[in-house]
Amino acid sequence: MKPGNFEHDAPVRGITGDCLIVQPIHPAGLHRLSEAGLRPRLATATDTATLAREAADCIAVVTRNIGFPAQAIAAAPRLRVIGVHGAGTDPVAVPEATRAGITVVNTPGANARSVAAVSYTHLDVYKRQRQPRACASSEYTVPALIRWRCRKRPARASPW
Repeated sequence: MKPGNFEHDAPVRGITGDCLIVQPIHPAGLHRLSEAGLRPRLATATDTATLAREAADCIAVVTRNIGFPAQAIAAAPRLRVIGVHGAGTDPVAVPEATRAGITVVNTPGANARSVAAVSYTHLDVYKRQRQPRACASSEYTVPALIRWRCRKRPARASPW
């Protein structure tokens, strides 16, 4: 077994049926579902009526932030698992799923690297907006930025 592969990463065999994909996921994820014996189908729309109609014969559902409403759960008697691609299960009607014997799972931390990258990008943009106009203008030059960063700053009086 290669490093990083765990037993739970191996495809599960013997499960067959349709899997409704509420929102698009990466093709590699679709491939893994197919390898496990599921037939992934992308939902044609994300409104409750469409989800209820399209999930009627599915054994699995994968959703992201749209979630999966109680009406769709009630309309899917074969449904066994709802997977939320992301942290938390708030968008899914968990009490209704539990009453129907449906397992609700999520993937906490799966997109942590992307969230961190976006956060740092936002911080960088904010930082750049706080720089003097000379650095943010079309006359931006490296020496101007160095002068700005190396400027003498007044000493702050200690609050103690």
